[in-house]
Amino acid sequence: MRRLYLVPNDRYRVRYLNGSVVLCLWDDDALRFRTGRGRQRRHIDMDRIAAVSAFVHEGRATITWTPWDHCYRAKHRPAQHTPAWVHPYRRAA
Repeated sequence: MRRLYLVPNDRYRVRYLNGSVVLCLWDDDALRFRTGRGRQRRHIDMDRIAAVSAFVHEGRATITWTPWDHCYRAKHRPAQHTPAWVHPYRRAA
């Protein structure tokens, strides 16, 4: 199953259980999404989230939704695979 790692202050589309979609920012300190601007900024109800998608400007056809249960904080992202160090004298010629 595909996973989505949430990055602080990145923009996301959030789809509620009723099908409505809002644009939000991920607030890593509060562990919540927030929407709105300035004094209108508010946190959204996390119990109503069905799926999340990274915000892209390429149109509705390219939206890839990830179920909320498969979204994690970016700080928990697995490290990139790096090749294991091999002693130079043990390398095959």
